[in-house]
Amino acid sequence: MNKHMNKIVAALAILIIGVSFLFYHFYKTRIERKQVALDSTHEVVESWKLPSVLDEISGIVWLEDGRIACIQDEVGIVFFYSLNTKKLDGQVKFGGDGDYEGVALMGDNIYVARSDGEIFEILDYKSKDPVFNQYNLPLSEKNNIETLLGDAENNRLLLMAKDHEPFGNDGRGIYAYDLATKTLRQKPVLLLTARDHELQKSIKKIRPADIAIHPKTNEIYVLQGTKPKILIVKQNGTVKKEYPLNNAVFYQPEGITFAPDGTLYISNEATGGPPSILKVTLKQ
Repeated sequence: MNKHMNKIVAALAILIIGVSFLFYHFYKTRIERKQVALDSTHEVVESWKLPSVLDEISGIVWLEDGRIACIQDEVGIVFFYSLNTKKLDGQVKFGGDGDYEGVALMGDNIYVARSDGEIFEILDYKSKDPVFNQYNLPLSEKNNIETLLGDAENNRLLLMAKDHEPFGNDGRGIYAYDLATKTLRQKPVLLLTARDHELQKSIKKIRPADIAIHPKTNEIYVLQGTKPKILIVKQNGTVKKEYPLNNAVFYQPEGITFAPDGTLYISNEATGGPPSILKVTLKQ
């Protein structure tokens, strides 16, 4: 009886091991295929590991000559990082501790957005004595502003809400803050739309971590950090394409910017890996 029972137990054990192996192999294959599919949308050409002071990097903007301005979401400091020397080469303190998320450049002036919609202005940031101003926008933490983009041609800043859409508007909009009048337009300058049903669903669910404008095409790139992806938006608001990103590489993408030649850079917060800046090519 015991021998018979032992044979049954052994057979069950072998069966369980076999089934477990099949499930593991099936799951592993699905993950690998998904990663291959995601990798087919982009290529990381080069990467830079950032110092620990930028563990919470939340926004980036291209300056000049391989330098990028970086902010992090805990302290009111703009850090300047050189891609050429792979080192920080300066900083400007503009405020106290806070949840700073977006950074933009307009000529020699830098602008920073706090998550509650407050805008911080650094005039003539290269000088020994830059001028600092602060502007209160009719937004709040429930909107959760993580984006900021300089639109020099129209002398304005562009932003999107990550969570609640401002002013009770429907859809997902890009809003303009006029630097001449210091006012935020309540009607979005661009309302994201798509003819494709699946893209339209993505628009409704998008939670923008940052936005940037391509210097050659003038298309706006909307970056999402959670379930990372990029939406490419035409100047009329139509979403042209969606690029899913591999979260093994883009483990917490928070910032996006372009060099003048159209080279794309994306920054990673230190969640799932070290803080980093990645030079990225999107594949057609």
